[in-house]
Parts: sequence; structure tokens; C-alpha cells
Amino acid sequence: MYRSLEPGPARVYLRRRFVECFRSYGEPHSGPNATSVLFVCHGNIIRSAMAEVLLRRHLSSVRVDSAGLHAVPGRRADDRVIRLAPEFGVSLDDHTAKPLTQSMIDEFDLILIMDHLNEARILHRFPASASKVMLLGLYATNPMHSEIPDPYEGRDEDIRRCCGVIEECVKHLVF
Repeated sequence: MYRSLEPGPARVYLRRRFVECFRSYGEPHSGPNATSVLFVCHGNIIRSAMAEVLLRRHLSSVRVDSAGLHAVPGRRADDRVIRLAPEFGVSLDDHTAKPLTQSMIDEFDLILIMDHLNEARILHRFPASASKVMLLGLYATNPMHSEIPDPYEGRDEDIRRCCGVIEECVKHLVF
């Protein structure tokens, strides 16, 4: 997997995976104390967008936003997730993608990401963010599977399953 990364992010990826081998999978940290949460994925049109609206539904007192490492500014959410979002009690009709910026990294207390590849790219571009970057999947029922894979190339069922995992993680983050 890391072979698809550029050399800098690939080194970050390998270093983080090595450290992870020695970390115990207990309760994730930082969630309950954060006053601002940023969700980040690749394009900000499925995973991070869904996580943003799901967390907003539960917490009005916390500042919530989302972005993508490779987001096309102003792009609408994927049509499939727009269609499926009401099944989860939310709407993505008005969502537009935003690229991740240094100011976002600086402004948010907690940055929740979806997978190890994006983690490596974020930490390579923004090394000072390491203390606040964390995998959203650590809030899943089974945090050993901490990545939330990108369903972009998949079918509706893949997107629905992904949204279900994100909903579970957001609920565990909140409650």
C-alpha cells in the first residue's frame, strides 16, 4: 500500500506503522476534550463530508468541518452519497469540497482522518500536526481495523457500508 505514496509520505507511513505495532489499542484519546473537529479524507466528497454532517447532528457546541487532501474546491459531494445520506438522517445536498490548508490544521483541536495513506500525506505536509491527527476508525467497535477505506470506486452498497462505519465511529466519539 505504501508503495503508492511519494517518497516523503512513504517514510512517514512506514514509521507510523512501525510505532503502531507497539501501541496498545485502548480507548482513543482527545475526542471528548476537543472544541473543534476537522475530518479529512482524499477528496472531501464522501467520507469526511459524511462524518462532518453526522457529528454536527450530535454536537452543536463543537466546531466541525471537513476537507480533502486532493479536494477540488467547490465540487459537490458524490451523487451516490447525496442519495444515501437520508438513510442516516442527514443531507449532503449543500456540501462542497474544500482542500486542506495550513490554517485549517492550525485552527482545529482534533483532526480525524480515514486511512493510513492520508495520515502519511498529512503528516508529511504538516509535521507539526502529529499530536492532533488521529484515525476516526479508532472509534469503531473493533479498532484493530482502524482504517475506513475509500468507497469511491465501489457500488452503492460499499458507500452505504462506509457510511455505517462512519456513523458508528461518530457515535462512539460523542457518547
